[in-house]
Amino acid sequence: MNKKNLHTIFLSLAAFLTLILLIITPIWWTTGGLEEFKTWYPDWGILVWIIKWIFILISITSGLYLLSLLHKPVRENTFLFFLFVALSWRIGEQHPFSRIPMYHSFPEHAYVFYLEDQNNLLIPFKTISRLHAAEMSHLYYSALKNRNISYGKGREDSLVNYYHIGLEVFENIDWYSEEDKVGLKLKRKLLITQNDKLIEEEKILYEKSLE
Repeated sequence: MNKKNLHTIFLSLAAFLTLILLIITPIWWTTGGLEEFKTWYPDWGILVWIIKWIFILISITSGLYLLSLLHKPVRENTFLFFLFVALSWRIGEQHPFSRIPMYHSFPEHAYVFYLEDQNNLLIPFKTISRLHAAEMSHLYYSALKNRNISYGKGREDSLVNYYHIGLEVFENIDWYSEEDKVGLKLKRKLLITQNDKLIEEEKILYEKSLE
């Protein structure tokens, strides 16, 4: 076995092992900067960061060298294949690269849910509940699905008794205490695009009386 073959085998193994290491590490670690590494590894941050980049450079250099040994048509197709795999793995299910409709396209409508007190002042969800504001839509949709009611663009408004829907959604919020929800109004704002205009419609889903 001549030196050229040994060289090729070594670079192949180096590229393979380095790619495996990069694939199994979290994306936040691979893309982390020097300051972040200093925070994660107070005593070894700079050294670990340098080692990470050594692995990345070995992987890139080895991969480019191995591609250079292939015939041009094969080299180009192989490069595009690995580029596609790498991008697909790193991007994952992110907008707009997703097979899930709600993540790969923008709908013509959107719902916004929020709380107000008796003075119509906004009350952040996080101050009185363990529920994130973004989770409100899931509670709303679940309440409609439980009653086999289709929704979207406000078409459910003519089919729904909002007292029962609003009550179910309101009571399913993970409140810090029962006192926190007294006197609050749960509102839903519908945003629709029509003829390049944004239309807003507001509705009170439920109001918890002061009594």
